[in-house]
Amino acid sequence: MARQKLSIVLASFLVSTSIFVAFAAVTVYAQSADITYPVAELGNCASKDACRAYCDDLTNASACASFAEAHGLMSEEEADQLRAFGGEGPGGCTTKDSCEAYCENVAHIDECLAFAEANDVMSPEELEDARGVARALAQGAQLPGGCTSKSACEAYCEDMSHMNECIAFAEQAGFMKGEELAEAKRMASFIEAGGTMPGNCQGEAACKSYCEVEEHMTECAEFAIEA
Repeated sequence: MARQKLSIVLASFLVSTSIFVAFAAVTVYAQSADITYPVAELGNCASKDACRAYCDDLTNASACASFAEAHGLMSEEEADQLRAFGGEGPGGCTTKDSCEAYCENVAHIDECLAFAEANDVMSPEELEDARGVARALAQGAQLPGGCTSKSACEAYCEDMSHMNECIAFAEQAGFMKGEELAEAKRMASFIEAGGTMPGNCQGEAACKSYCEVEEHMTECAEFAIEA
């Protein structure tokens, strides 16, 4: 579905998702029963929140990577990647929240993609899809509804009435093609002709949740055939 694909590509702007894998791992460890505070390796943080705050600061990336690796919370490769990253993200961000806020703004897509590629925090497929968005924007394309962030684009494309617009952008950006594109267009035509989603669900998550209920399976199967 166009909304799902667009969401995935926009999510790839948030390069901090990969960068902060160690921080998430440290937080999980900090919640375990065998943790003893203070944690010397993490600046002597004396609580779960303090440890999280310590590892939210990118200047502590190396210490947090070593801690996560030593406790089996991330692989050696992931730890080396985080150590090589250094202590500053795109736009000079130094915390998880500030990096997410900076890279969620599509005006920073080129800088965040360059950072992601240089630090190997996105797969080749994710990079190619995100570059497609960047090329489309550089050529004058507008994100659906004029959205400027992942959350805003998700919300806009969640509305089935915007499906054609979101599919058009996905096609222009080149991250939806072939049978996937044809299927999305068929779905859009079905909705435009007055068809309704199972249970009148709106959005991928809601429709998936509805169709996972056993009592709704026949309705969802009939919808798939009709659409």
